[in-house]
Amino acid sequence: MEVAEANIRRTGLFSEVNIQYVLDIGNRCNIELTIHLVENWLLFPTLVLETIDRNFNVWWNEFDRDLRRLNYGLGVSHNNLTGIRDQLKLKFAAGYTEKVEGIYRRSYLGKRNKFDAFIELRYAENREAAYRVEESKLLFFSIPNGNVQRKSAINLGLFYRKNRQLKWGLVHFFEHVKIDDTLNLVSPEYLLSEKNNQQRIQFEIIRNFNNLNHYVEPTHGWLVDINSKCMMVKSDELNVYWNLGIRVEKALKLWRKTRYQSSFNGQISFIRKKIPFNIYSETGLGRGETIINGYEYYLISGTDFVNFRQSIFYKLFDYNIDVIKLLKKEPKIKTYVSVEAVLRLGLAYVNDPYFYKANTLANQSLGSISAGLQFGLNSILKLEMNYSVNHLGEGGIFFSTSRLF
Repeated sequence: MEVAEANIRRTGLFSEVNIQYVLDIGNRCNIELTIHLVENWLLFPTLVLETIDRNFNVWWNEFDRDLRRLNYGLGVSHNNLTGIRDQLKLKFAAGYTEKVEGIYRRSYLGKRNKFDAFIELRYAENREAAYRVEESKLLFFSIPNGNVQRKSAINLGLFYRKNRQLKWGLVHFFEHVKIDDTLNLVSPEYLLSEKNNQQRIQFEIIRNFNNLNHYVEPTHGWLVDINSKCMMVKSDELNVYWNLGIRVEKALKLWRKTRYQSSFNGQISFIRKKIPFNIYSETGLGRGETIINGYEYYLISGTDFVNFRQSIFYKLFDYNIDVIKLLKKEPKIKTYVSVEAVLRLGLAYVNDPYFYKANTLANQSLGSISAGLQFGLNSILKLEMNYSVNHLGEGGIFFSTSRLF
């Protein structure tokens, strides 16, 4: 029953899952199961209002809440479009960055329903680009009344599900980047080329095992994600890079309201060759799951890194809110909110053999301690508010979010 409940929760389609049983110990010894589900709010028509910076903390403090650095527009997302957990996302945004994005994910393909696939299309025109690093912080370049960079990309993926916990994937990514000539003059390392355009083709093999029983509040299980990435980049000439990455998480229930979660992220590069700065700025610590608390203002890029996080959570309270029904074919909006106190220790190291003179936090041990609150919404969205102190003695309150879809 616990495994069945975890399998249902991992779909992300239900905010509440409860399986109960009744034993009939008569002649036939029947077991009667009752499965109670509360469907999540699956259709999200949204007004887009987002900062173009790496995270909210950078925009709020480093750029003084500059409203000109915001994007605005319209978006829509449906996480169960035809009832087979297929996902459609569309986004149109203007403002500091003009962009169009679309993604469709399709599950249960093939005769045995073992395959999943997705296609993602993106186009963006950027008014500025991060063109160099100084003291492990990105510096930006822009030109008056114009776009400094244009990007178009297509992402294709095919996954084979061996069972509910284990899947293999092959992802193909193609991106074309064109920059203004002045950006090439001020930053020759941006594309490592005299030309102002770049093509990137990337193939990624993924092995993902996930039997965590909950996305927001796991109390047992493992997540092991391994990816081998081959990247071919062409401007003046063709260069090939190969990275291996791993992410591991372990969850345990300690006491009735206390749980422990350990995570490790790491990457190693097998081809020791300098990479263009626009790709370099996407690596290392400071984005997505590779964040280390207390260093939110920094992007610590590098070819190799390790990142450990040890967290203890204490459940404070949770509650349900019934909200109105907006659309006829959608369920009534039911909101499940959980609140936990969290204490976390972070340790990390980044190896940067090329830009280390300006990337001052690379090639040294990093560490932080954090205390704060984690808010969960409908078992698919996490919001953290922490007070963190890093090894430099810098402290502050930081916000971060992540979601299942």
